[in-house]
Amino acid sequence: MQINSYIRLISFVVISSLIVFGHVWISIFLSLCLLFYINNYYEFILFGLFIDSMYGSNILFDGFKYNTLLLSVIIFIIVFYLKRVIIKYGNN
Repeated sequence: MQINSYIRLISFVVISSLIVFGHVWISIFLSLCLLFYINNYYEFILFGLFIDSMYGSNILFDGFKYNTLLLSVIIFIIVFYLKRVIIKYGNN
């Protein structure tokens, strides 16, 4: 198992426990940092689903319950393309 796999596993357990025990802002900050550090950190989208399932409300969009999931998918796509641009122009 690679070091990256250990980091992913440990971070998943830590962030999931932070979400369950109510420290949502710490888990969001930590998962955003890991989104930049780890390549294709799909757990970020799963954490958005966890947060919506536990604490979600349908205030932002009328009747749409998964606001944090939608926001996490949008942030994931933006960071995915931003990392590609940084790597592409950083090598020149």
